Amino acid sequence: GGLALAVVGADGSGKSTVTHAVACWLSWKLEVRTYYMGSKAPSRLSRCLYVAFRALRRGHRTVSQRVMARSRVTQAIGAARDVMLALHCLAIARDRARRYHIGRGDTIAGRVVIFDRFPTESLSSRREHRLLDGPQISAALPGSMGRVTRALASAEERMYRRFKLPDCLIVLQVTPKTSAIRKPDHRRDVLVAKSRAAGEVATLAESSGLPVNVIRIDANRPLDDVLLDIKGRLWDVI
Repeated sequence: GGLALAVVGADGSGKSTVTHAVACWLSWKLEVRTYYMGSKAPSRLSRCLYVAFRALRRGHRTVSQRVMARSRVTQAIGAARDVMLALHCLAIARDRARRYHIGRGDTIAGRVVIFDRFPTESLSSRREHRLLDGPQISAALPGSMGRVTRALASAEERMYRRFKLPDCLIVLQVTPKTSAIRKPDHRRDVLVAKSRAAGEVATLAESSGLPVNVIRIDANRPLDDVLLDIKGRLWDVI
């Protein structure tokens, strides 16, 4: 049978680098597929929705400066902007779901699948844990959700709960200091939150009773040391 692996961690932990290196290593003897589960490779629909959101956001700012901020026109544009953002987030969820289902099909066919990032909504729906590629609508629109955006948020959350954990979860753990050095353009508070979330998600997976192998890796070390550790730990799983 096949095997599904997922590499998760905070920004700067080396998820994509590790995914590529492990795939090259395993490809010597096995048929391997990799799937990127982040938001940086959107489908055409997702890109179009984001362009529409940015246009509405820019229009809302312009109208707010020229007329009363609470005018009906301004509120209508703001509501349309929020709906477009929610639709974009839902489209990203559909992109991930499509890659997930293709990957699961590959494992059924006997291949090794490596997911670069992975939603863990099935373990936790806490907002801080959703920073690791989970549902985003509720967090993106706090206190301003209307009936339509609430319905879209519910649909997004249901979609993410359908993601079953892989056979093996490789958790790359880095300190916020290391993340900041590797990703100096990122907000430090977000790096801190994601670093903490990665450790907490690993603990939840270990205590869940689900059939998932959790491999914690100290990713503060040089890449060669990290890869050697991962290969040694994976050897027992495979």
